[in-house]
Amino acid sequence: MQTETRQVIPVRFSVPYKSLLSTEIDFRRDDKGAARNADCYRDASLLIELASGFWGRGADKNYISPELRKSIRGYSGKGEWTADHVDYDAETPAGVVVPKGYVMVDWIQLADKIKGSRAEGGSRKKVELPPEGWQIPVRDGQEFRMYHPATGSPLATVPRSEKDKATKALKDAGFDEKDVSYFWRACKGAGTRAVYRFYNAVNGPFDVGAYDGPDSRGDDLGVRLASRSEPLRSKGDDRGILVAVPEKEYETLLEARRQRDEVRSLVNPQ
Repeated sequence: MQTETRQVIPVRFSVPYKSLLSTEIDFRRDDKGAARNADCYRDASLLIELASGFWGRGADKNYISPELRKSIRGYSGKGEWTADHVDYDAETPAGVVVPKGYVMVDWIQLADKIKGSRAEGGSRKKVELPPEGWQIPVRDGQEFRMYHPATGSPLATVPRSEKDKATKALKDAGFDEKDVSYFWRACKGAGTRAVYRFYNAVNGPFDVGAYDGPDSRGDDLGVRLASRSEPLRSKGDDRGILVAVPEKEYETLLEARRQRDEVRSLVNPQ
């Protein structure tokens, strides 16, 4: 079996942006006893931050954030909402041919607000999402990549029945074969959906779902706090976990968060 070789656009940055993530997941509860996405996403980590910390490797091929990997593996049967949403109603740009089985979506990071079942504002990027299936690496020049460098979303998958192929693909690309994980998504025209990361014995430690609505709740889902501008004090470990992500991709994200926080401070001043 040959590892997927569908080429992706190389992205190179000399200086990474440092995000500080909590070592723990906050399993906050609403009046129905579960964490609702629309109440959690503002404080949550982005999928790109989680993916960079979980899958990212240095020049020596070692994982760059063993602390985050340990934290994620410490929550078997649990997971977290992210600060991401997916708009499956987004138009495909003229002249763009989407590969068979993929869907073109708007990937939304740090939405300004959730209005009904829609995410408004935030930073939007056109992304091709692969079919549901086991996540596998793609070759990017001389390297292998597990996730989109701007969003953290999977780049390629194989069907549910081909887990052995996915496991071998990870091993051949130098990743830990025990990390084989699933990806779930909705269909084109499904509207706005929330994104979570989950870990269980069946679907792996980095199981990503992008099919629940913003009003969805989960008693096994919480939120991992993230800080991008000042120190974070996380429950049980006030150091937090530093992960490196592409600096350029955060220029618009930080501006979106700054503007959103300014609006919130005017509406609800301290």
